[in-house]
Order: sequence, then C-alpha cells, then structure tokens
Amino acid sequence: FYLETRWNTVVVNRTEIDVFENIEEFQLYLDIYYVDFHIIDSKDEPLSGSTLYVHKNGNGRILESGITDGNGDLTLRLPGTIVEMTVFWDEVQVYYESGYMVNANTEKEIETRVYYIQVHTVDKTQASVADSRIYLITNNTSIKYRDITDSEGIATFRLPAQSYDMEVYWKNVMVHEDSFTIDQDTEITSVLNIYQVTYVAVDSRSNPVFSAQVVIFNNQTGEIINTGITSLDGSKTMRVPGISVDIFAYTRGIGIYEEYDSLVSENINKTLECDIF
Repeated sequence: FYLETRWNTVVVNRTEIDVFENIEEFQLYLDIYYVDFHIIDSKDEPLSGSTLYVHKNGNGRILESGITDGNGDLTLRLPGTIVEMTVFWDEVQVYYESGYMVNANTEKEIETRVYYIQVHTVDKTQASVADSRIYLITNNTSIKYRDITDSEGIATFRLPAQSYDMEVYWKNVMVHEDSFTIDQDTEITSVLNIYQVTYVAVDSRSNPVFSAQVVIFNNQTGEIINTGITSLDGSKTMRVPGISVDIFAYTRGIGIYEEYDSLVSENINKTLECDIF
C-alpha cells in the first residue's frame, strides 16, 4: 500500500510500503525545506519589519508567514510545492509573486516596491526653505508620514508604492499642496507660496529709518511670522507666506508704523511710511 503524508494540506511524501512483518521503526523523508528570505527596497537597503505571507498557489491558503528582522532577513519552513508570495510594509502590499517552486533549501532575495522620494522646498525666488513641515496623507484620511526640511530645504521619505496627498506648512501656514503617485525613486521640487518682501522704513521726508524693528503677524491668527531690524538704508528683506498680514514697526520701543490686512502675493519692495517727523 501507499503511505501519504501531508503537512499544511500539501503532500510532502508518498511512499509505497510492502508489509510482510511487524515494522518497529519507519523513517520518512518529507519534502519540507528551509528558505532564507532577504527583503530589500529599491536601493538594496534591508526592509525590516516587513511581513511575508507564503500561500499555496491557486487557493490562497497561507502556508507560513513571518516578519523580517533588522537586516531584512526571515527564514521560513515550507512544503515542496508551488507557492505565491506577498510582502506588506506599513500596511501596504509592496510585492507579489506567483508560481515560485519550493524544492530545495535555498536563499531568495525579494526587491519590493518601496522607494525613496526627495522633496526640495523653495520659495518664489527659488531659494531653499528650511524648517518647512511636510505631511503625506494616504486615502484622503490620515497623515501617514511627516518630516521637516533640513538647512538645504530637503526632506527624504522612504515610501511604499501608492498615491499620496502632500501638504507643506511654514510658520503654521499651509504654503503648498500637491498629489502624486510613487512608483520609482523620485526627486520633487515644491515651489512654496512664500515670497521675499523687502520692507523699507522711511520718515516723513523719505529718509531711511535704520535700526527699526519690523514685525509681521498672521492677520488671521495673530502669530508672529517674521521679524527683523532695518539696515542703514532702512530696508529689511524677509520671507512672508502668501496670506494677509499685519505689519508693525518700532524704534526704541515706540510704535512708528502699523498696517492691517496687507495681502502678500509677489516678491516686492514695500515702503513703510513711518510716523517720524
């Protein structure tokens, strides 16, 4: 007769046996193997914390699963059969393969659809903007990833392939929004709604007022957006988002200029005619 052995519903041994006497011990060698998986991203970096599911080909039954370690490695014991494999990272499927034959102890490297996106934020003069906060939103519901640009205006994300909505904030003001789909390593330059405004403080005879403090407030929230001291020619250039702002100027602690609801919409020189006579 035939002795058939199944493991995880897969036939892993079928042996013909002739029985003519009592058999005290019978050893079976099963078609069960060890596969060492190494899971990486688009730059060959280990994808730690990713989950690998191995399914029986055709019926979707999970034969084995596991989570990669810090080196992106995972070893699974699998029956000798044709399987399907899926990898999830950050709750997104980043790999699928069908028709893989398990028939020996082996090593397998999996390159997933996890990519790098570099976002470079610049103002309306193309100058880099540091300390802008970038939020990436998935499924129009929740902020999934966030970062702050460095001194060169750059933030780099490692992302699973899918669609994202991006919002960029500076001084608590949303200065840019965009949507994109990630399917490769990408570099994006985002031009923020931030302008370079040169404020020029003058007295009643149009002479420059130096060492005056110019303070720019958000017209809606009252938060300080920027502040600076005028130079010898009475000027001070500052970054200001494209919103309505309130402008105040002081010298020796005394208010010499105020203006409310001033809309910023271009890179300009703006004269502040101060109350100095």
